Amino acid sequence: MFGQLGKEHISSIIKLQLDRVQSRLADRKITLDFDQSAMDFLCEKGYDPAMGARPVKRAIQTYVENTLARELLAGTVKDGDAIKVHFDGSQLVFAR
Repeated sequence: MFGQLGKEHISSIIKLQLDRVQSRLADRKITLDFDQSAMDFLCEKGYDPAMGARPVKRAIQTYVENTLARELLAGTVKDGDAIKVHFDGSQLVFAR
């Protein structure tokens, strides 16, 4: 039997998953800096008491990777950018 995961466990898992995203951006020299509001948002979206941490990967794909991909395609985010990510109350915001 496994014990139920708490928010601190989910936060650690999210950090690991975001490190993976960051490593995929390393060749483009793009860095991501998530503030506490963004981490709290991802914890909320990536946690389901019944499912545990399974939704984390989907939350990161939906709210981080998909948004970042749109920004890259639009030319808003360019190679070498340092991106600060925060939650504005309704969505994650990627700002240079």
